[in-house]
Amino acid sequence: MDLQLVLQIVLLLLALNLLIVGVYVVIVIRDVRGMLKTANRFFDESHKAITDFSGSLISLPLIIKTGLEIYRNFSNAKKK
Repeated sequence: MDLQLVLQIVLLLLALNLLIVGVYVVIVIRDVRGMLKTANRFFDESHKAITDFSGSLISLPLIIKTGLEIYRNFSNAKKK
């Protein structure tokens, strides 16, 4: 076997390897792009939920006060 033939085979194998790695990189980049779209959609929905929830935080002290009053009434009734 000639040295030139061996070098051509090695070059062909390297080019094939480079092609396979390139296809794999493209597939990975597409998957990452899809993940980023999903994460962005998740963050948009969570932002909407947080802003909706923040409006109800104003009534949170009233809810806690009512809960404490109910608890006190039940514990007083239990003692009697």
